Amino acid sequence: MLHSARFLPYERYTLRIDAWRYTEFVEWDGDTLTPQWDRVHSRELYYHGNDTSVGPDNWELADFYEDVNLVTTVNSSFLSVLSQKLRAAAGTGDAVDSHH
Repeated sequence: MLHSARFLPYERYTLRIDAWRYTEFVEWDGDTLTPQWDRVHSRELYYHGNDTSVGPDNWELADFYEDVNLVTTVNSSFLSVLSQKLRAAAGTGDAVDSHH
């Protein structure tokens, strides 16, 4: 059964760049159907530098490279750059730093 976007508590936004996959789970406003970028629920960061499975025929193999969320182990300025790129790709206009 499909659920209406109006009732989602969070929306997931993901950016795949170079050897990284970065995700933010952002609070969702069901009335305006917009993400609340200043309310990030959680983040994920995975390194795929050794991943040879990249490609549409092998995406299921990418899960082998997502055992450890690295978001707490990398430099905060790197996370800020990834967050800005994610928000720009999501069409939010000006990137906004989250406080998480």
